[in-house]
Amino acid sequence: MALVVGLVLGVSSSSEAGNRPKPPRTFELTYAWTLTDVNQITSGWPTATLILNGDGSIDLFSPSTGEFHYDVGTYIEGRRGRTIEFHLLNNTVYTGTLQTDGWYDGTMISGAPTTLGLTGVWTGRFVP
Repeated sequence: MALVVGLVLGVSSSSEAGNRPKPPRTFELTYAWTLTDVNQITSGWPTATLILNGDGSIDLFSPSTGEFHYDVGTYIEGRRGRTIEFHLLNNTVYTGTLQTDGWYDGTMISGAPTTLGLTGVWTGRFVP
């Protein structure tokens, strides 16, 4: 009986270990945007810290306000990390390509009816 219980516990432990999500990773993002329908442009290059969770969700920390925002969107990482996309709940998509220096460069565009004309560029990297 003890052998059966040990086998059952061993099997459930190893299968749970195989299904663990990846640990969260931190992505530092600096961006500039323009809102063409009202001729507005960012001043400076604001920075945001994205927490990329193992389940594909994104949490956001804003260094300028000190606030955390949870579940602000999802991300998709391409093969071997060569590309990355952030799909935010405000209908803004950031698409980037890995550069030889380890940084990603990309563009962003919004499809939300309230922010049509919102476009921009960004650069970012995974924080070691």
